Amino acid sequence: MPFLSTNTSAECSTTGRFGLGSINFFGAGGTHAASLEELLSDLRKRTTAGATVLIKGSRFMRMERVVAALTGESPRQGAH
Repeated sequence: MPFLSTNTSAECSTTGRFGLGSINFFGAGGTHAASLEELLSDLRKRTTAGATVLIKGSRFMRMERVVAALTGESPRQGAH
């Protein structure tokens, strides 16, 4: 079974000090943002309604802010 179907495009956007290494490994379709604001701007440009977006990061990076910004919801206090 293939990891990605032929109907799926794969892109990877990162931020933070360890993100650049991930982009180097990912290859084409990868971008690295210098800040959270830059990451959000890039994601908003590249995603469409109904898109599936995987948000992955350590608790330190507080990635719930990205989810809240993309969905229009307020970040929950103490969200895990």
